[in-house]
Amino acid sequence: MENWVRFEGVMAEAFPFSVDEGTQSEFDIEGSIQEVSANFNKGQKDSPFENAGIMIDRHVYSVEAIPVYDGTRQMLGDILVDEDFVPEEFFISEEELPKWQYEKGAKKINRVSKGGFEYVFSEGGMAFPDYLDKPSRTMITGEGGSAPSRFKHVVQTPSGRYRRLIPIEMERLNMFPDNHTYHPDVSDGRRAFLMGNALVCGIVQEIGRSLYQFIYDEAPVSTKPIHRQRNPRPALSLDLFNTETKELVYNKPKKTYQLDPSKRLLVGIVKKDNEKYFLNEEPTKLYYTDSIRKFPSTIALNKLYYFMPYIKGKGVRDIYLIKLLRLGDKTEVHPETKKDLKAPRFVLELEYLESLPKYQMLTLRFQRAFSDTFMGRIKEDNNSLINI
Repeated sequence: MENWVRFEGVMAEAFPFSVDEGTQSEFDIEGSIQEVSANFNKGQKDSPFENAGIMIDRHVYSVEAIPVYDGTRQMLGDILVDEDFVPEEFFISEEELPKWQYEKGAKKINRVSKGGFEYVFSEGGMAFPDYLDKPSRTMITGEGGSAPSRFKHVVQTPSGRYRRLIPIEMERLNMFPDNHTYHPDVSDGRRAFLMGNALVCGIVQEIGRSLYQFIYDEAPVSTKPIHRQRNPRPALSLDLFNTETKELVYNKPKKTYQLDPSKRLLVGIVKKDNEKYFLNEEPTKLYYTDSIRKFPSTIALNKLYYFMPYIKGKGVRDIYLIKLLRLGDKTEVHPETKKDLKAPRFVLELEYLESLPKYQMLTLRFQRAFSDTFMGRIKEDNNSLINI
């Protein structure tokens, strides 16, 4: 049970963690449902359950898990659109503001049940407005609508006004493409309900990868990532913006990360037939090297962390995080049965981070196809790349 929870299980493979020492516990749950409901852990101050565990035949193994993650993060403030594009009905008026403050605040209320029993209803205070530099709270189906509520998100804009979230922002919190729920016959309240009922796409994706590996004993390969299936840009015909006279600017969600100068960076040439793919704005990419027989053996694959695509005639600009490096072949995306497409290749699954102000030229070293360097050796100096 310990190995399954900590190392070998579906969830452990999907979301690695370290153990908070001294929190491991094992115990049995005995008695009928009624007995357990009435007496389990009665009189104890702390629960015997930690945040990760398993139960088999009423025997429980539980441990406090500390996430181990070194990738990009998105905070609530990272997914907000510019204030200028938020319709007026999403802002909270001065008259309504005290009602929202009351709902979010701590309170104790004397109440009487239908049976005549007197009791005190109490609840603690919540952040008002919501913190922009922290992850958002979980959305519920009642996120939409203008009525004051304890559970709805409220953010403060740069101008100092308070507002609710618009549907695009709710979609971003669940990692859906912008306007995934947009339809002329679907109201904003219904879109909020859909997102309150939805799961976070990234969680489902990682669990799916882990399950696939357990079922088929090989790494999964997706030839149609979510960002390639749907248009990730906001639709310009949205009723939200039908009174906007100036050109609508696409607000990209931000990410919270810090470029690590000590991590290794691979620069790789992009062939002509693949340039359009790397010039678009999709946040995820797949990069296939040439046959592994042609890939430089001096490059330590387990050390690679960042990637920059080299576009012929332009140079380098975009910086990606290498989320996964695996073996594969191009028949994953080109099902034609050509012999050269079946050759084993290294496949880099990439996540976009940021771009240099403009394309910069550099000289590739390994057979003029790759350069293996450190992120810290690339820096902006008079609009030129140096020390490659």
